[in-house]
Amino acid sequence: MKSEVRKMKNLISLLISCIVLITAANAQPVWQWQNPYPTGNSEYNSSFFLNHNIGWLVGDGLVIRTTNNGESWKVTILTNSLANRLTSISFANDMVGLICGTDCIYRSTDTGENWKKLYSGQEYGYLLDCKLVDEMTGWIVGRDILKTTNGGLNWINQHSSLEYPFRHLFFINELTGWVTGDEENVKTTNGGENWISFANNFLGIADIFFVNDTTGWIINNGDIIRTTDGGNNWETQYPGAIPWNIGSLYFLNSDTGWASNLFTTNGGSNWSIQNDIGSVSSIFFDTSMNGWYTTHSGNSINRSSNGGENWVDLTTGFRTELNSCFFTSENTGWIAGESGKIFYTIMAE
Repeated sequence: MKSEVRKMKNLISLLISCIVLITAANAQPVWQWQNPYPTGNSEYNSSFFLNHNIGWLVGDGLVIRTTNNGESWKVTILTNSLANRLTSISFANDMVGLICGTDCIYRSTDTGENWKKLYSGQEYGYLLDCKLVDEMTGWIVGRDILKTTNGGLNWINQHSSLEYPFRHLFFINELTGWVTGDEENVKTTNGGENWISFANNFLGIADIFFVNDTTGWIINNGDIIRTTDGGNNWETQYPGAIPWNIGSLYFLNSDTGWASNLFTTNGGSNWSIQNDIGSVSSIFFDTSMNGWYTTHSGNSINRSSNGGENWVDLTTGFRTELNSCFFTSENTGWIAGESGKIFYTIMAE
């Protein structure tokens, strides 16, 4: 009998300990897996959010949309994922959006409720990135640089690569933009009428970010490199700063910015290491200096409330690589990972 009583006491003690641990864990921000597709096997390649309620992600043949802060997602299967992998999404406003992918282009004029296929075929090949600057004007890059001025009904080939594709584009308005690729980097200041080469000693750029028409940064071969004349000349600010040439750039203005785990307050003249972290897949800060980053290695999401001076690991133990994060406020955000996984949080005030 005494043995049974001891066992019962031990069991009760164990249950009490578990309750204490669960209560302590619940005091921290909680992340929930918000996989909108039953199989959970899709990879999400691009995301775009208008506000804390409305956002989209595209992946292998499908686009998903939320209108209620990520509480629920609507899945629209646009195409066969084996034939047409969707790679990028961009919205000009809360109504008009564009999606590109392998041999396909889609457009929506009703907040992504419905999508119309504008193009299907092999003429343009593998399309990797898109950007709408207004309802009618936008660009898509892949083997070529394509521009539309009528909402995607027609596309003009403005510039072609010789063999390898263009991968990233960054436009600050309808006139000025930069396109980077595996064999050439080009820039326009007249809406693509003319393209001039820039930084062609830096190929395979991992990320590009501009704050205006003159000041911008790239990550190339692990180096942080800056221009102050729109890309004509580049200065290596921090050689070997980003291991494996995997990193993410985000700047609030020409002085304050982040390059993975590095921080600057003087435009990159000096950089300070804020944390010894792995390969950063995405970094984001708001104007209140609240920030988040996700990593490829370690599968973690980290948050800072003081510009990155201190970071708190909000959750650990993700069993998937985290590729991108997007936050609409200090408390609300999403993470997209491999195998179609989406994590969402509303953190307590």
